[in-house]
Amino acid sequence: SLVIKRLELPVMPEKELKDALGWQLKEDISFDFKNAVFDFSVIKKTKKDDGAYVFDIICALADAGEIAPYAALLQKAGFTCLSVGLLPFGYAELAEKGKIAENSNTFGILHLAHESCFLVLFEDKKLAFYRELHLSQKKLREALSTPLISEKGPITLSEDDINEALFTI
Repeated sequence: SLVIKRLELPVMPEKELKDALGWQLKEDISFDFKNAVFDFSVIKKTKKDDGAYVFDIICALADAGEIAPYAALLQKAGFTCLSVGLLPFGYAELAEKGKIAENSNTFGILHLAHESCFLVLFEDKKLAFYRELHLSQKKLREALSTPLISEKGPITLSEDDINEALFTI
């Protein structure tokens, strides 16, 4: 129900770009584009060999119906939900504003959560690459909980050793 896709489109005004992206993404979704929560970022503008300029774009969209329960939960808790966004795009917004890696235009973030993990790379403070990884804190914790084979024989790490390996080392 979530689509993250990188596309290349001819350079055009931004208000036309959203419609063009909608046409490009229509076949990749199982819900109506009109009911989508949608965002995109132009990574860069490049010149092709034939002289034409194109936008390299990363975009994400999800069914608004699936996001609505999360927004309702926040409202019940007394919060005003102004936006629901994907974490990589949140990092991208912080990067563009210079809130992450202030002294570097090119950098990466490895987001390692309890159940998931993703890598985002930025060029010129714009999102250039996104990839989900089959890794998580939970999976690493499980792997470190089994006996490790060493030259001295099997070693079983304590909970403190595992936490140190995950969060310090």
